Order: sequence, then structure tokens, then C-alpha cells
Amino acid sequence: MKFVIGELLYVAKAELKGIEIKAAKIFFSLKAPDVLKFEQHRRFYRIDLKRLCILTGTTKEGSSDVYVARSINLSAGGVLINRLETMEDNKYAVINPEKYNKFSMIIMLEMDKILKLKARYVRQEEGKKSWRYAFEFIDISEDKINYISKYVIGKQIEELSTEFNIKNKKVTDNNVIRRTKRNV
Repeated sequence: MKFVIGELLYVAKAELKGIEIKAAKIFFSLKAPDVLKFEQHRRFYRIDLKRLCILTGTTKEGSSDVYVARSINLSAGGVLINRLETMEDNKYAVINPEKYNKFSMIIMLEMDKILKLKARYVRQEEGKKSWRYAFEFIDISEDKINYISKYVIGKQIEELSTEFNIKNKKVTDNNVIRRTKRNV
């Protein structure tokens, strides 16, 4: 389990004993972990999330290049993307971040939930099949920060609940069928 205290991200192997919702608050019951490990300094919690992204890089001269990508993970502070493709030839691309003085990004969270954000290039690293690019969101409103944070936490709760229910055999065949139809 990963969690943030202040701006620090910690990791602990702990057994989830239960989940309870009371008065618009969620309570997790955990068996006390043997070890609590500091992982990194982070302002917002990040989740693995594969979503369609459209990245536009604008040069100092004002021309723009548009790329289609897939997110790897997301937080209210930024996104890690890969599988960057140009709009013209649908081949994996490698971008030169120095070419652009600004980036904008559209992230398709769900069919009816689309984020439009400005971003700053942070770093790139070579992945298994394509380059991975990290971007930090800039000039982002508190409303968008709160929206993304709630979305990320909601996805984490869904994941924990599913893992807990499967582990404790609380998922019936009807639940599995209903979830599968919703996800299609």
C-alpha cells in the first residue's frame, strides 16, 4: 500500500482488513505493517492509469506539432506518457523537448471526462518499446487539482475495494458480469 503524509510518499506491505464508509469519509482497517519505507518526495498521490493523451508542442516561432500518446500514470501534479505517435504516420516518435517552449495536453479520463492542461517537460527515459516522457502540470487551477485528486483517490479506492472483495470472496458472479459490461 502506498500513501502520502504531507508531501512524502511511503510504502508499506500491510494486509487490508476492511473498508468502511461513514459520514462521507472512508476508513481503511489495516494490519500494522512490519516496515514503513520512505519512497519519494511527492506533493500528490499518483496511480497507474492508461488513458489516451493528445500532446501539443508549440515552438518559439509559433508552429505546433501534435502527438497522440498513452498515459502510464497520473497525479494532480503531472503525468507520465509513452507510445508517442505523430498524427501523420502513426509511428512511435521521439521528441526533442528543447524544440518547444510550451506544451498543452488533453487527457481522456473517461468518455465524458476530458482534461485540458498546460504542461512543462520534466524528463524522458527509454522504455521497453518507446520513450517515456514526464510532464508537470503548470498554471493549473485549484478546481482542476481537486478534480484530479478526487479522481485518483476514487480509482485507488475502487482498486482496493476490488482487491479486498476478491481476496475475501465477496465478489459474486453477478458482480463480475456487471463490472465487465460497464468496462466494455
